[in-house]
Amino acid sequence: MPDFKIYKFSRVLAAPFILITIYCIYMLFTDRPDQATWIIAPIVTLTFIYLFQPQIDYWWLKNHPVNLDEEVVKILERTNPVYSRLNEDEKRRFETRLLLYVEAREYIAKGTEDKGVPFDIKYALSQLPITMTFKERDFKLDKFDRIVLYKHPFPSPRFQFLHT
Repeated sequence: MPDFKIYKFSRVLAAPFILITIYCIYMLFTDRPDQATWIIAPIVTLTFIYLFQPQIDYWWLKNHPVNLDEEVVKILERTNPVYSRLNEDEKRRFETRLLLYVEAREYIAKGTEDKGVPFDIKYALSQLPITMTFKERDFKLDKFDRIVLYKHPFPSPRFQFLHT
């Protein structure tokens, strides 16, 4: 039997409420329109699940960590000498922290058009903060919620000229 882990718990949590909403809509348009008020509860619940999706998923991954993709582990072995020297328990802890760090960040690619950042780039960039804070209890670096990657030189408030 394959090792099945849930990555986005908020979607699993929302599924029964989506089904209840569909059933309420069906009842609304068929023979019992007086039951329409029952649609409010699942809609409100789905709204809260949508609003708190990142927190729900982070909590779930913190308590039920999933394994990193094999490609990411190979990248870590090849590019991070600190990770390569860790024992198995420490590697598992490093991988869990890396997963939580990536999950807690928003990665934005800026260029001619905004695109999503590939997962291997996210993990390659995130391994450095995890390596730096590996011995510390708090590893999240909360002041860095968004990581923006520019494909071109850009000005910033500190440096008014174009730089990379």
